Amino acid sequence: MSMIKRVFAFAVFTLLLVACGKASNGTNSDSLEPPILDDTFASSGVGNSDESELPSGWFALTYQTSDLVCQEEMSYSQARCLFDYRNSFPSYISSPDFYCSNVNYPGLASCDSRWYPDELDQYEFVSFQGSDYVCDSTYSFGDLECYRYFSGDPGSVVGYSPDLYCTDGFSPECNQDFPPSDLEDLEFASIDGYDYVCESSLMGQDCYRWNGFGSPKDATFGFPDYYCNDYGECSPDDYP
Repeated sequence: MSMIKRVFAFAVFTLLLVACGKASNGTNSDSLEPPILDDTFASSGVGNSDESELPSGWFALTYQTSDLVCQEEMSYSQARCLFDYRNSFPSYISSPDFYCSNVNYPGLASCDSRWYPDELDQYEFVSFQGSDYVCDSTYSFGDLECYRYFSGDPGSVVGYSPDLYCTDGFSPECNQDFPPSDLEDLEFASIDGYDYVCESSLMGQDCYRWNGFGSPKDATFGFPDYYCNDYGECSPDDYP
């Protein structure tokens, strides 16, 4: 009897092993295979959230270390984006956290809290006395006309009355009254207690009365008020 029991137990044990083996080799796609992202989600920069949760016209984007949800713009490569809180999806993002460009090109997306980076790149920006200005070139080579800038489309402020004048370059010089380049080849002098702006001539310097307003270059038209020699002697009639 003991031999029969041992054979029976071995048979039962073998059947259990076969059953367990079949269970471990079963297919369960939800637990064994990684989820597949749809093409739109993958090409948008890839956020950490399931894009199926987003309304139509929205997509997820990871920029640097921020997870964003974005709304497509009419332009193929631009989008308005919010931090990915997933608490509301307005029909139009009127106050985005970021404006993003190149969102349809993986690895090339760039974002800015002020405006779309690809449009900001069309302008120059300077900081003067703690304020930001957007600048555009002028008819005079090397000069910039600059406008106080906070955020939004820079094109909406450029072209009106400039708030600042700057020279173009790596370290621009700026002036609130006139382009700094207007001072080239000019000198200031005080004659009989009044201010004059002077330019070089063959005989010395021609000096013009300047009231301190506007560009000193504009004062150098017409006949000089004083003629000065190289020794600093001046006369209203001719060179001393």
